[in-house]
Amino acid sequence: HIESSGNLMHYGIKGMKWGVRRTKEQLAHDRSSIQARMNSQLRTPVKASNGILVTRFSDHALDRTQTESRPVTVEGILDALKNPLNHGSIKTKTDNLGRPSQQFIGKSATVAVNPENGTITTTWCTGSRTKRKYLKKG
Repeated sequence: HIESSGNLMHYGIKGMKWGVRRTKEQLAHDRSSIQARMNSQLRTPVKASNGILVTRFSDHALDRTQTESRPVTVEGILDALKNPLNHGSIKTKTDNLGRPSQQFIGKSATVAVNPENGTITTTWCTGSRTKRKYLKKG
């Protein structure tokens, strides 16, 4: 026989939602999870393959990781920076507002970085055609 005081006790983590179970795959694409993991990675600047020190992750880049049909992961971003498929052909381009950027094409993600301030400005999933083009060259 169990006595009850009528009080509901919660022994979980403060702020934890009841009944929410997420897989590793879901967590890999969760906005706040990506933001926390990128901020943790960038505490010490990440050196890209061409020597640029990447120090920030823009809000726009974070938004772009959330594309439903083509999600981007932290691992994909870091792989693109450190081991780009286009290593020998990274050029600085300037948009119509005069902002410079360099594209690092990885196996799963393409990352645009502002070389002047080390900010990841945007990111997207590397297309199969682009992947094929660079893998054929290598």
